[in-house]
Amino acid sequence: MADINKLKSNSLNCPFCGLFNLDVQFNKTRTKMYVKCCKCGASGPLEKNVEDAFESWNKRYNNLKKQ
Repeated sequence: MADINKLKSNSLNCPFCGLFNLDVQFNKTRTKMYVKCCKCGASGPLEKNVEDAFESWNKRYNNLKKQ
């Protein structure tokens, strides 16, 4: 089982509002999850587990900063 607090502390801030206030949310069927910014509502892609959700969040952040 992943340590969500450790994943949160190693994640990048929100590329839209700049805050680090992140949470993990589930889709309606609770089969996938994603990282969501608690301040502005920005969210990462749906993933099968919490580790992948944070990895995708960090990749998304890096892709946005390059543009």
